[in-house]
Amino acid sequence: MQLALHKLLDEEVELLRGKRLDNDYFNTLLTGGDPVRDLLLWLDQGDSFKAARSENEWKAFVEVCKSQLGFHPEKEGVLSGATKLAEHEGPWLPIWKRFCEAPGRYGTIPDQIRKCKPPSHTIYWVSGDEAFDGWPQWNEDQEKSLRRDLVALANQPAHKARGALIKLEQKHNQLRDLVWSELGEAPLACALQHLAAVAEVTSTNLAAGTLDDLFSGYASSGWRADDAVVRALACVTNKENLEAIRTAIHSVYLPWVEESSRYLQELIDKESYPGGTYLSSKPMETSAGQCILFVDGLRFDAAKRLAELLEKKGLQLSEEIKWAALPTVTATGKPAVSPVIDKVRGVEGNADFEPAIAETEQPLKNYHTKKLI
Repeated sequence: MQLALHKLLDEEVELLRGKRLDNDYFNTLLTGGDPVRDLLLWLDQGDSFKAARSENEWKAFVEVCKSQLGFHPEKEGVLSGATKLAEHEGPWLPIWKRFCEAPGRYGTIPDQIRKCKPPSHTIYWVSGDEAFDGWPQWNEDQEKSLRRDLVALANQPAHKARGALIKLEQKHNQLRDLVWSELGEAPLACALQHLAAVAEVTSTNLAAGTLDDLFSGYASSGWRADDAVVRALACVTNKENLEAIRTAIHSVYLPWVEESSRYLQELIDKESYPGGTYLSSKPMETSAGQCILFVDGLRFDAAKRLAELLEKKGLQLSEEIKWAALPTVTATGKPAVSPVIDKVRGVEGNADFEPAIAETEQPLKNYHTKKLI
């Protein structure tokens, strides 16, 4: 009480009524009222934490740790505390949960835990065992195991690779809920949910039925495979992980894409391109006050993601899906959706796939496009 007297005199009397003013209360008052935060700061900062406090504040911190955790910071040290945090048993569980709420505030704690020796029975570590979720070493082992399993898909038939990915997702999905995922240390586990989505979508073959069947199949769900591939690739940065993701994608996605594309080509070869030609395409109808925005390279999956973002912002959308102009490059695609499509025509043998102005046969450069509009 004498040590904390200068703090005690600032307290409101009404707030003290009915409280037990014991050793723990005065020590907590002296350390700032948040012993859990202080312990995490000490584990993170080590000697710097002690140096930034007065002698009385440090003594109070030690006493709080002794009384509430049965732990002596001075005698046992930071690494012993880091071990107890990783194990998070008994009174250490609330401290672990507090760390997981904002791990970025305590950036060196994971490295402190890495310096500690994990339990000797970790050779039996299996995914899903919460007893080891406090050890970054365990998380690293899970990532290594997952990387090996993804690379092993290289020689698997597509249907077996799809089944394997879905099983891997069931095995490793809980890794995304751990603190290591929030710290960016579980990239493959994060990518796995998207790879599993690719596996599920590509299990339905688009290479069947009519053009309308293919159109509706892709527009309703097939595009999600494209979207999931992009999302999976975005989860990883280093070469090793990228190769593992690429192997999985090649195993389940590439055969599906090739079969669907070749089937579409066969249908078009027998019938005609459903997008029509420049002779049959009509200019876009517009009215005063409208703004037309052309977005270059807006793939179907990217457009769907954009629509979702806009809806979340409270905007009302209406969608109209059309076949793209061929070939799907800017030089062709931009005029095809402009209000002046009736003033241009395709030119065979043009290396840049660039249409021309119908009247003058001048190449349709940006300048001419704007002038026509």
